[in-house]
Amino acid sequence: MKFKAKNKSLDLSKPVLMGVLNVTPDSFSDGGRFLDADFAVARGLEMASLGARIIDVGGESTRPGANTVSVPEEKKRVIPVIKRLSLALKKIRSSDVLISVDTCKPEVAEAALVAGAHMVNDVTGFQDARMRRVVGLRHAGAIIMHMKGTPRTMQKKPLYADVVAEVKSFLQRQSDLVLKAGASGVMIDPGIGFGKTLEHNLAILRHLDEFVALGHPVCVGVSRKKFIGVLTGEPDALPQSRLEGTLAAVTACVLGGASVLRVHDVAECKKAMEVAYAMKPLEPVRDEIRVQGIILDARVGILSKEKKQGQVVVANVSAYLDASDAAKSERVRDTLDYRRIVSIAEKAAASRHWPLLESLAETIALQVKAAGAFRVIVQLTKPEALKNGVPTVSVTR
Repeated sequence: MKFKAKNKSLDLSKPVLMGVLNVTPDSFSDGGRFLDADFAVARGLEMASLGARIIDVGGESTRPGANTVSVPEEKKRVIPVIKRLSLALKKIRSSDVLISVDTCKPEVAEAALVAGAHMVNDVTGFQDARMRRVVGLRHAGAIIMHMKGTPRTMQKKPLYADVVAEVKSFLQRQSDLVLKAGASGVMIDPGIGFGKTLEHNLAILRHLDEFVALGHPVCVGVSRKKFIGVLTGEPDALPQSRLEGTLAAVTACVLGGASVLRVHDVAECKKAMEVAYAMKPLEPVRDEIRVQGIILDARVGILSKEKKQGQVVVANVSAYLDASDAAKSERVRDTLDYRRIVSIAEKAAASRHWPLLESLAETIALQVKAAGAFRVIVQLTKPEALKNGVPTVSVTR
């Protein structure tokens, strides 16, 4: 899966980390540490070097009970950092790192996108039509988060009839609106801790696969949050002491199908993420492109004649991928062109002598996989190889 944000494309075939960069005096975890622009830019570069693929810059705290910040003050905090961080990332050629602005104000979002941000992370879920227009006009990426109420009121007895169903419905509705406005890509965030009790948070995390099934990359922020302290029997401990619980929660999110993990402790969470991803069961394949009966002229076999003379080899190629983008856009570039599959097979067959069908099949499979599939099955048949029987080899990569 690819996530598009302005002129950038983020590969989400494996989960990635979003590093939290709060340039506020009152954030719940690291308020005041990065108010100085020099420190903030240095921290952003550090997180990128540790493996964060998105740096999320925020100038207004959204902790429970937090007060709002004026537009001029929020701009004053985030815009210089985004400008300098964008230039610094270009200098060190970290072109695969995206910058996100964490804001719910259209004026701040617009200025941040002009300054170099690629996407907007809106904790209010883009309910403001002006915010949807900003990301649409800039063809920026959007992270749509669910929050019940406002930061000042969200934890005052939040109630749901069915928290999973209600949050899913909100995220799907807002995703449709944001994409219709012209955003280049959408992520959804169920908003752990934003207007949810411990039981609500756990219900969402247990059913993360239902959010994945909506078809958009899922971003989850569990890092250092209070529910972790509640579960470990330390509700009043400092957020920085919740690392172990954060790592467990990050692991659970990866196994649940999350594509983006929003974290403070990048180095530690990257290790947990990598191990969790390696342990994750293979996802069930949903979409398949199959090209059958490709006639190849190939020198395949161990006999002298087979080394010198081409013979007919019939290839059947099945490529498994996420075709949802192509189904919506109806553009060939969002899928794997059938002709490209045929071309890959033809070029591989003609490139050299192949002692074994297995070798040729693997080469075709790996090249088709590199073209955009996450699993490929190649079946090769030599119709005239034997007097009695038709040899067929099937390779899965």
